[in-house]
Amino acid sequence: GSVATADSTAFYLKDDLVFSSTGTRLSAGWRTEEMKKNEGSSAKHLNETQNAWELGVSQSVLKDVLVYGRVGSSFRLANLDDLASTTPGVPLKAQTSRDIELGARWTLTAGQVELRWYGNELSNEIGYDPDATGPWGPHTGANINFDSTQRRGLELEVKQALNSSLDLRLNAAVRRAQFTAGTYAGNDVMQVPGQTLAISGDWRPVFGHTLSAGVNWVSEQSSDFANTCKIPSYTTLDVRYAYQLGKAELALGIANLMDEKYYTQAYGCTAGVTSSIYPEAGRTFTASLRLKF
Repeated sequence: GSVATADSTAFYLKDDLVFSSTGTRLSAGWRTEEMKKNEGSSAKHLNETQNAWELGVSQSVLKDVLVYGRVGSSFRLANLDDLASTTPGVPLKAQTSRDIELGARWTLTAGQVELRWYGNELSNEIGYDPDATGPWGPHTGANINFDSTQRRGLELEVKQALNSSLDLRLNAAVRRAQFTAGTYAGNDVMQVPGQTLAISGDWRPVFGHTLSAGVNWVSEQSSDFANTCKIPSYTTLDVRYAYQLGKAELALGIANLMDEKYYTQAYGCTAGVTSSIYPEAGRTFTASLRLKF
């Protein structure tokens, strides 16, 4: 093993300008971050600084409809978990992205509908390659910088209050994550599901008591670079009861109520059979106490 440390300092500035005569809102933002890193097995300099920016505009086009757009850049710096398993002598570069987003929001009498499309062009995406040369030798696996990748997606969010005691929510998404360069150009990026759907609701039968339930469905996804193995789709059900007493909330929850056996990470593929599976938790009980002040 080795010892790694990291210290991060970041600054950001954001401003919104609203034209009262037209209702147009313009926004601009800038962020800079410096991370000083040290990892025992790395012989090369790991410190780095990255910058990001954003420009956005929103406009009311009808009484209850708002359209918006955003362009910008973003980044992700390698963290200590990433640094714990890399190719010796090859430092991880910062993951960077050029981003664009377009959307519309409809305000309803007792709810809201929002539809948005996004696109991301990524360079040096940080991910795990089980066949890379790692700290334990060739083909033992390491975190690496991928060839260029691309994300495209459409997301729908609906919120609706059916009455004073019952609220419903729906989130649906379709996405495509692909390699755009290198050996696997045109292939799907592994461990990115193509579709997701979540339906949930809150019921307040009497004052201070809330019952919540949600169903989450995730489509199948590739587990390897060549897209020959799949991680199966899965569906989970979560429930929660909360009691509000003044400024305190006591809650009991059960995640994965039906004890679904599923996984979201796998790094092996032999003759079309997925292996090296990391299973997710089964039925999980939680209790919490929250105080507002």
